[in-house]
Amino acid sequence: MALKTEQRGGALILTIDRPDAGNALNSEVGRGLVGALSSAADDPAVRSIIVTGAGERVFCAGMDLKAFAAGEDMTLVGEGLAILSACPKPITLNPAGSRRPIVKRVRLLPASNPTA
Repeated sequence: MALKTEQRGGALILTIDRPDAGNALNSEVGRGLVGALSSAADDPAVRSIIVTGAGERVFCAGMDLKAFAAGEDMTLVGEGLAILSACPKPITLNPAGSRRPIVKRVRLLPASNPTA
């Protein structure tokens, strides 16, 4: 499986698991992103999303150019990234080996309505 998912408390952790390929995005990763993020967007148990890469070297090298050159359909990669970009939940990108995560979006909730 090129994308591992783990629910830890209110966080959905998505790990791109292709360290030998620099965690490059291929159709399998795209398929996993579409499935996981489509479900998470409407799931009240998922309060935030963390995206990370397996291994210690690279978070994500970008699109898998070898797979693209071999004719692999990358449509699902684009769809997965579009869903990630439009997701209303807080998203943290946690590069492999990094001590500090990169926060993409923070949504502060009023104390009177913590489930909004």
